[in-house]
Amino acid sequence: SVSPRGPGSASEATSTRTAPPPPTGSLTVHLSEDAWQGDAQFQLTLDGKALGTGGIVTALHSAGKLQDFTFSGIATGPHQLGVTFTNDAWGGSDSTDRNLYVNGASYNGISPRPASAALDTSGTTHFTIRPVAHPGSAVGLTGAAQNTADAMHSIMPALTGS
Repeated sequence: SVSPRGPGSASEATSTRTAPPPPTGSLTVHLSEDAWQGDAQFQLTLDGKALGTGGIVTALHSAGKLQDFTFSGIATGPHQLGVTFTNDAWGGSDSTDRNLYVNGASYNGISPRPASAALDTSGTTHFTIRPVAHPGSAVGLTGAAQNTADAMHSIMPALTGS
C-alpha cells in the first residue's frame, strides 16, 4: 500500500527563515548635579518607554564630576531619549539650588563632542539619538535642556570617528 504525501504529512519539509535580530549596543548618559537639600533625581525614557526605574545623581557639577548611567540592548537607528528631572529645589540663590546636568551621551563608547545642558526646573527634555552599530561611524545627539521643558534645539552635533 502507498501512503499519501499531502500537506501536513510527516515527510513534507518546511523551511522557515527568521530575520536576524537588529544590531544592539549600549547607551551611556553622562549626568551631574547641583545638590541642595538632597541629590537630583531623574527618570530616563527611550522611545517613550522607561529605561530602568529612575536614578539619583551624586556627581557634583561644580567639582567637574560625571556619573554614567549605562543601558545595554539598545538597537541601532534613531531614538528619542527623554530626561525627566523630578525633584527641583530652589532656596533663593545659586548656592541653594538643585539642578540636573546632561553632560552628553555615548553609544558603544562613541561620544559626540562634549556639551552640557542644564535642567534647572523639574520637567522633561527630549533628545534625538542617532546611534550606529560599529565604532568609527557617525553618532549624533540633539535635544533641549536650557530652562524649558520639552523645548528642542541642538546641543551636540554629529561626530564622525576615524
